Amino acid sequence: MRSSTTQGMTELRAITANKVGRYPVAQGGGLLVRWPDLKVLQAASQAALAAGARGVVLFKLPQADSPSGWSLSTVLGALKGKAVKELLPSSQDFRLLLQGSRLTLVHEGSMDLPPRFEPVSSAVEADSARSGWSLELDLPPAALAEFSAGEFAGRDMQQEKKTGHVVVQLPHLRSGSSLSSGYFQHPPPPAVLRWRIPQLSPLWQTAAPSL
Repeated sequence: MRSSTTQGMTELRAITANKVGRYPVAQGGGLLVRWPDLKVLQAASQAALAAGARGVVLFKLPQADSPSGWSLSTVLGALKGKAVKELLPSSQDFRLLLQGSRLTLVHEGSMDLPPRFEPVSSAVEADSARSGWSLELDLPPAALAEFSAGEFAGRDMQQEKKTGHVVVQLPHLRSGSSLSSGYFQHPPPPAVLRWRIPQLSPLWQTAAPSL
C-alpha cells in the first residue's frame, strides 16, 4: 500500500510485474483502486429520501467479465437502511467444502465480503501494511504434501510462521460466489478439518464434504 483508503480510493504499488484483468502493471508501478463506500451510498440514499425523493437509481456499466463492484443484494441491503455494523457478512455466511483434492469456500450470505485495506499508521511502513482477508486452516504447514492457491490470492507464509496454521489469502468475495483452491493433499488426512476467517470471528468451523 502507498496510501490509506480515502473516499473509496486506495493507492497500491506493484511489488512484481503483474496483470490486472487484461492490463499489465509494471514492477514498482502505481495502481489506484476505486470502490464506493457502502456507508457513503447509504448516507446519500438517506439524504435523498429525507429531501423528498421517492427513490434512488444507481448505474453500473462494467466489463462483461468484471468481478468487481458490489453485488445487487449488498447494495440493496445498504440502501434499505441496514445498520452500519451489519454491512459485513457473518462468519456463518460461509461454508468450506472438501471436494476431492480441492477446497471450496462458498459465500451464502447477502452481504459481500469487501476488499479490505489496513490503514497505514506512522508506526507501519506503507509498503508493508497488511490487507485482505485470511482463510486459516487448522493444519500445520509442514503437514501439506502439496497445495496450490488456485482462485485464492495465495498463501501467507509470514502468518503461517506466527500462527502455526496454514493461511490462505482471500480477495473480496461477492454474495453467492465461491473460490476453489488448486490441488490439496496432506498426509494423513485429519478426521475433522477446521477453518476460520479470523478477521470476522476467532471461532473455528468444520469443513463439510461436498454433496
